[in-house]
Amino acid sequence: MSATIDAVPPAREFTAAWIAYALFALGVFLWWPALLGVIVCLAKRGTPDAAFIDTHYRWLARTFGGSLLGSLLCFGVIVAGAWPVVRDVLVAYEQSGGDWHAAGMSIQLQWESIFLTAGVALLGAFGLFCVWIWYVYRVVRGAYRLGTARPVP
Repeated sequence: MSATIDAVPPAREFTAAWIAYALFALGVFLWWPALLGVIVCLAKRGTPDAAFIDTHYRWLARTFGGSLLGSLLCFGVIVAGAWPVVRDVLVAYEQSGGDWHAAGMSIQLQWESIFLTAGVALLGAFGLFCVWIWYVYRVVRGAYRLGTARPVP
């Protein structure tokens, strides 16, 4: 196994890996380039000529999966935290007989609901920020190790 990791891969493998890292770097700001990058990684993973670059494909695929899972969990926290206010709005809508304007005029939000929603939203936003920092760290660390022709853990 170490013979394949120590072997120098061809230039096309380096190029494909750099393209994947560039797409992931763009994914810091937009979501769709990272999706294209993970497609590149999954298509190139397991290539016999890849040598140690195969570890970079695995690293990026796990980065994408972990950040997607973390982001979904944080968005779930935000949505779950917003439920008390959404419930109050729906109750006001139902009590107004289906008139949104009247519901808006008669809504009586509880301060506890507002503070709970704001607190949980901040918690979810902090979680999203942590996921973003983790994503940036993994892309930068992987690109640095690819630039020095070393595998990633």
